[in-house]
Amino acid sequence: MFLNSISLRLVVGASLWITGALVLTGVVLNAFHCDHVEQEFDSYLSDHAKEIFTLTDVDGNGQPYLKRHPADPRFNDLFSGWYWQMHVPGRHLSSSRSLGDGNFPEPAVWPRGKGTIYVTDGPRNQSLRVYARTFTMPDSDQKLLILVAGSTAEIEKEINAFSNAIKVILTLLGLGLIGAIVLQVRFGLKPLRRMSQTLSDIRAGHAARIEGPMPVEIAPLAKELNALLDYITRVSERARTQADDLAHMLKTPLTVLRNEGERIEGEAGEVVRQQIALMNARVSHHVFRARVAGLQGILGARTEVCPVIEGLRRTLLRIFEDRHIDIDFSVTKNPYFQGDRQDLEEMLGNLMENGCKWSRQRIRVHGELENGELNLIVEDDGPGIPVKLRSDVLDRGRRLDESTPGSGLGLSIVREMAELYGGSLKLEESPLGGLLARLRFPAAEA
Repeated sequence: MFLNSISLRLVVGASLWITGALVLTGVVLNAFHCDHVEQEFDSYLSDHAKEIFTLTDVDGNGQPYLKRHPADPRFNDLFSGWYWQMHVPGRHLSSSRSLGDGNFPEPAVWPRGKGTIYVTDGPRNQSLRVYARTFTMPDSDQKLLILVAGSTAEIEKEINAFSNAIKVILTLLGLGLIGAIVLQVRFGLKPLRRMSQTLSDIRAGHAARIEGPMPVEIAPLAKELNALLDYITRVSERARTQADDLAHMLKTPLTVLRNEGERIEGEAGEVVRQQIALMNARVSHHVFRARVAGLQGILGARTEVCPVIEGLRRTLLRIFEDRHIDIDFSVTKNPYFQGDRQDLEEMLGNLMENGCKWSRQRIRVHGELENGELNLIVEDDGPGIPVKLRSDVLDRGRRLDESTPGSGLGLSIVREMAELYGGSLKLEESPLGGLLARLRFPAAEA
């Protein structure tokens, strides 16, 4: 299904690119944000270290001491995750109230310059990010190491909050972009869908050509399709014309032979007349096949069923007027035959004429749409045909009653014409007591 859909190819392909681009964007943004948060955190620790240094003074003995604790209350809350310590060479000088009686490790080597950052374990297994810097007291050579630490959980909390926000934003952005792509694909492929609908209308008989403005990419295709439709129509019409011409060419000599055969008396004359009748029937049979085969190439051929049945009914009532036959007909859902009117008249006329020949008084004709098929039924109240003989009468030239005129090709012609149209002919027993002939075809659109 995926490989056969241009829309799905375009949408899925674009969706994969968008997803990949948004995922990469999210990773890059998270990396930049993580780096920014750590820099801001380190800057905050550095500022507190400088604050503690400014709060430090030297007593009369030249020893540093803290005049007061930093103003940030987090350094006073026990185990808050925010701590500081002061060291002089060889001993611990002071620490924040938040450490209680605990501490956290100082660096193995005192840093020089602007300080250093390291991660270590603090009280209660807290992971701490520590800023360490060595200061020199004014007017003294005394070295002072100040350590300021903050819980890495603060960094992780801010990073996770940003990451979750980015996921939501990029997901909504991705869905919006994919939705826009779906709309764009549907809009972009709309001319193809319109062309497909036009071709369906042509096949159903609602249109003859692809009309209307087309995008420059589709216009050459529409032009070639119109040229192909014209060519198919010309070839099909030429085939039908040639079949009709052939019929006329053969029927004239056959008519002459039949007239001459009427003059021949005896058994020889009878044989000649029978063979001429058989030849005439077979010519008609093959001409019908050629006409129907030619019609298959003509798109848009469709015939309304009801007028055909009504026309045949009026004709047969006049032909069999002396029999006083009652011909009932009904149609439901206004069915259409996907083919030529003349061919439908040939098939239905053959079946209805057979019904008139064999019926006692009544014939019933019905047309309906059933399960996507055109169902045409012709039934009579005649003697019917035994089940074991029904397949025989559909064979070319087989007749069950030699006393009636005919070549035995009628039902076989109907069956073959129906098959050429993708349909079928079946013989069944009628509720009226006689034969029921059922023609089925693929339904045409109304």
